[in-house]
Amino acid sequence: MATITYRQATMADADDIWKIIADAKAVMSIDQNPQWDNGYPSPEIIKADIAKGYAYVLLLGDEVVATATLWQERDVNYQRLQDGRWQYPTKRRPYAIIHRMAVSFQHQGYHLSTVLFMHLFETARAKGITYLRIDTHTKNKKMQAISVRRGFTYRGKLAGDRVAYDIDLNESEN
Repeated sequence: MATITYRQATMADADDIWKIIADAKAVMSIDQNPQWDNGYPSPEIIKADIAKGYAYVLLLGDEVVATATLWQERDVNYQRLQDGRWQYPTKRRPYAIIHRMAVSFQHQGYHLSTVLFMHLFETARAKGITYLRIDTHTKNKKMQAISVRRGFTYRGKLAGDRVAYDIDLNESEN
């Protein structure tokens, strides 16, 4: 079996990342999950994530098989949480957000999202960030289940039919 590696994405990875995102969009469409409809995310967003140094990839041998963005800036969409509250108020504790996580269609079912989450947690800790947030569409049951399995706690709803979770890496066994 090929070796699994993890690293920060480069512009040379943009096409591979886009293919994984496009595959994920197709699966979401089949699942009637509108999370990534209407042109989001776009190749331009993927390239911007890479340029900021926020995009990461998981490789199986030399093949990019999974991707995620560890967003390290405040997100205005996270300011208004409905029907709940964050573990820590936004002003009290810095956080990063896991966005645009996807595993290649051909490699789903091998728990690569677990491996990717573990590496993202390590990356966050190395950057001094121990509080993470994540969100997904209410119809994205797969991502909701994966988030909970990785230790995230449901916190409430965001605009656009999205559910929000967070995790304190200092209190987590992950």
